[in-house]
Amino acid sequence: MASKASDRERAAHQAGLEVAGGLRAAEAAVDAAMTETLTLASLIPADAPQAGPVVSARALGRARAHLIRAHRGLADVARHLGLDETSVGPLDKPEDTPPIGGGPRRKRPAPSHPG
Repeated sequence: MASKASDRERAAHQAGLEVAGGLRAAEAAVDAAMTETLTLASLIPADAPQAGPVVSARALGRARAHLIRAHRGLADVARHLGLDETSVGPLDKPEDTPPIGGGPRRKRPAPSHPG
């Protein structure tokens, strides 16, 4: 039985890593698109209509807000499934160079079972 539980934990951990990687990639894509859109808007002369880039930047801002909410929702699901107790490692993202200070995440103590 311990092997099945261990296999489930490994599979859940792997799934969590894949979801986190996908979420990180989506966040990076939205950030890059926002940067490019705002760069484009800055190249347009001040007296020219800028509705397109401005509307795009607003939409990207809303998309980013939705990703942040998704991040929080996924964290809630992870806690519900008990995956937060298996989470270890730095809170900084791999591309945070230099690290911005998340530091290592601490494991929760295992619940004691009366024996």
